[in-house]
Amino acid sequence: MKNVTIFSNRIFLNIGPQEHDLITFVKMKPGKQWHPERKQWSLPDTPDNRVWVGMAQATEARATAADTPAWPFRDAPTLAAEKTPAQAKQPIVPAPQTPNAYLSGDRIYYKIDMARIERRAAIKRIPGCQWHPEQKIWSVPDTPENRQKIKEIHRMSPVEDSVVPQPATGAQRQPDAPQPAQNGPSLQMSIRPHPHDAQYLCIDLPLALLNVHLPTIKNIHGRRWNQRLMYWEVPYTQLTLRFLRKYFDGVLRWDFVPDEGVPERLPEQETIGQQRPQAQTTKPARYEAAVTALEECLLLKRYSWRTIKSYKNCLRSFIKYYDDTRPTQITRQQINAYLKHLVKERGISVSHQSQMMSAIKMFYTAVAGQEAKVEGLFQPKPPKKLPQVFLEEEVVALLAAVDNPKHRCILMLLYSAGLRLGEVIH
Repeated sequence: MKNVTIFSNRIFLNIGPQEHDLITFVKMKPGKQWHPERKQWSLPDTPDNRVWVGMAQATEARATAADTPAWPFRDAPTLAAEKTPAQAKQPIVPAPQTPNAYLSGDRIYYKIDMARIERRAAIKRIPGCQWHPEQKIWSVPDTPENRQKIKEIHRMSPVEDSVVPQPATGAQRQPDAPQPAQNGPSLQMSIRPHPHDAQYLCIDLPLALLNVHLPTIKNIHGRRWNQRLMYWEVPYTQLTLRFLRKYFDGVLRWDFVPDEGVPERLPEQETIGQQRPQAQTTKPARYEAAVTALEECLLLKRYSWRTIKSYKNCLRSFIKYYDDTRPTQITRQQINAYLKHLVKERGISVSHQSQMMSAIKMFYTAVAGQEAKVEGLFQPKPPKKLPQVFLEEEVVALLAAVDNPKHRCILMLLYSAGLRLGEVIH
């Protein structure tokens, strides 16, 4: 973002579509608004918002777009003003390339990149920490101790992802002795008791070890992923402890001493007499053999499985409408009466009507050998309408709203190449 301007009691921000962190922070601010004609985000012109975007003094003057000077955004303190003037001169975190932390209410909000595993592990140890999945940001209570901890977390050096510790061998291996906790950042998984559920443990899996140990964690019986706090929860049982000591020896750091008196397994949570719901099945027609014959014909013609499924459903609905009559004895008048019923009573679309006629024609021509019965059926007139397309600004805003790079790449490929969803998946 190059600068900000004030116009009509609003602060207009120049944010590029690739600056996803800034867009995420702006979306968290109350009163934010996107202007597609200007391709800009705006915030209400308030003293707090002026301080947040980096203005030195929150004056009450209102300027126009022509005479408003450019205000640097990235050089501003990343936290809002402190509670006292003396503290306001010293921001909690030195200004990085994008805002990392700010104050809101009685909490400190801190943005951590997914690759900074040492920062995520450190902030989880602060009492009262909370993960906000909608804004993808961490928060801790606003206290002097926590402010100092945020400073220390921000000064942490990154851990190289390519350095993966190897398990100890020989005399160094002690599977029965938990490893003591370490103060500094390390490339290890950490395990600790669950803060709210005594029957579960919490495992922090660093991003650098994700590809190596994620498949093994998924083999733990009863494991579950906590999306809000971003850690794995595993049952606190003897079975889990034996599994962890066997497969994570030398990689797992124990932040507590496990109790050997825990049960072997957790009790089953299923209610007595509770039965699993059965999947709903389509009720077959009286002459289901006709549907089976049509399916065999379409398979030999090498139709796609989606077309086969649609044709089968259409023919089954048709012969069930005349359930007391054999399909080969249905007359042309009855076929027209059924199509008229679909259009008039059920109000089907033109495409559904065409699909129904195609399925009936395929059955009587390729299966029943009664081409004359369906010859000259009235084809529905396709509607003429203009296509609904997105504006360029709407496409940019849509793609910029996706934070996941893989999902954004899929959407860009879908839109640019005009592919179907099945073509992208397969």
